[in-house]
Amino acid sequence: MTRSVLIRLAAALSLLALASQPGIAGEALRLKPTVMVQDAIITLGDLFEGAGAKAGVWLADAPAPGQRMTLLPSYIGKILYQQGLTWRNRRQVQRIVVTRSGKPVALDDIKRSLLGALRDQGARGKLAVRLANGRLALFVATNEDPTPRVRALDYDRQNGRFVAELAIAGNAPLRLTGRVEEMLRVPVLRASIGADEVITREDIDWIDMPARRIGRTVILSSAKLVGMTPRRLLRSGAPVRLGDVHPPVLIHKGALVTMIVSGPAMSLTATGRALENGARDQVIRVVNTSSHTTVEGVVDGPGKVRILSQTRLSAIASAAGNNQ
Repeated sequence: MTRSVLIRLAAALSLLALASQPGIAGEALRLKPTVMVQDAIITLGDLFEGAGAKAGVWLADAPAPGQRMTLLPSYIGKILYQQGLTWRNRRQVQRIVVTRSGKPVALDDIKRSLLGALRDQGARGKLAVRLANGRLALFVATNEDPTPRVRALDYDRQNGRFVAELAIAGNAPLRLTGRVEEMLRVPVLRASIGADEVITREDIDWIDMPARRIGRTVILSSAKLVGMTPRRLLRSGAPVRLGDVHPPVLIHKGALVTMIVSGPAMSLTATGRALENGARDQVIRVVNTSSHTTVEGVVDGPGKVRILSQTRLSAIASAAGNNQ
């Protein structure tokens, strides 16, 4: 056997030995259906099954937590060639999408951190933080703390506006702008209530509203709602204004009422007819059905009017005598 034949035989045996090792040129790698990484780098083992000892070879820096990036097969092929590996791209993959897992940073946690820093600079009362960008989508690595920390804060106490810089693990410093608002508790209706219905305590719910949006006529006390009647349909969840409600009508115009005159030594009653609607404690005009005298009185209850004018006492007394 000649020397050249021996050399070729030795080379063939060497290639056969290499092909028998997993992850080397003789074995085609299999691309994973989805690629999700946790660490800050992407390795061959993250993309392929069958990488063997080469699984830890660096391919690229991973995207930020919660983000994704694209790797091209041509780029991957160069690194595989350098490592002596083979990937048969039978599916003709045009790009490989790599996603990095992460824990979301809650928007409420961001607002809570900002609120703490704002209070340190003098903000007081029940407050709410409004961000100019309220659709933040931030993530941190699964092994990192997602709690944001305020690094700097510029706060204008006159108009409530602020500019803040936050530090969040694994992310570049985050600059946020917004406004802090004083909030007030406002009573609203749990369900819509129509005219002539009486509002009860069970009908009332509470919401928080920015103080700057609350007008002078908005009712802020449940005591000013309970026992009142809407002038028109009031919808649920909306602030109620003073002009939206009134005391329930106890006496309707044209109805017969009992007129009551009370003095130190006597109490007289007579029948009258209401000349206008009246709610409790409201002054209305009543005409005596016997004497046809018109007097004023305070609505004392359903069908009862307490006469105010003592100058009409004789007329009421006369009518009372005629009624007996």
